[in-house]
Amino acid sequence: MQVILLSHGQFAEEILKSAEMILGNLNNFTALGLQPSEGPDQLAERVKRLIDSSDDTDKLIIVDLLGGTPSNVAINMMVQNPGLRVLSGLNLPMIVAIVNQTLLGQKLSNQEIIQAGQQGVLDVREAVNNLSTNEDDET
Repeated sequence: MQVILLSHGQFAEEILKSAEMILGNLNNFTALGLQPSEGPDQLAERVKRLIDSSDDTDKLIIVDLLGGTPSNVAINMMVQNPGLRVLSGLNLPMIVAIVNQTLLGQKLSNQEIIQAGQQGVLDVREAVNNLSTNEDDET
């Protein structure tokens, strides 16, 4: 599976570096960021080259923000490549879920990737308080 992380600025590159710090080298992942000096056409050309360079039939783009230039580029690519999947809301738990599903030999589920990303967003104080309350209930 080819996974392309697409963002504004350096976000995609830096989140990939963070993921590799945790998970090791992720050969099937590539990160691209829209640079201030760049327009949608230049970014689209870079994404197209990446998609065309891979023989992998299972391709996924994860964008940082729905409605931004990177997502608009990804949506246009999706229209041109019907098998291409596009998800929005790029975060580290999504990358971990993809790697875990792949290591377990599972078919990548968009819903499981999205769910992992959503579960990674929480109020930590509330979660810790809930843990403490649950422990108290058990005693």
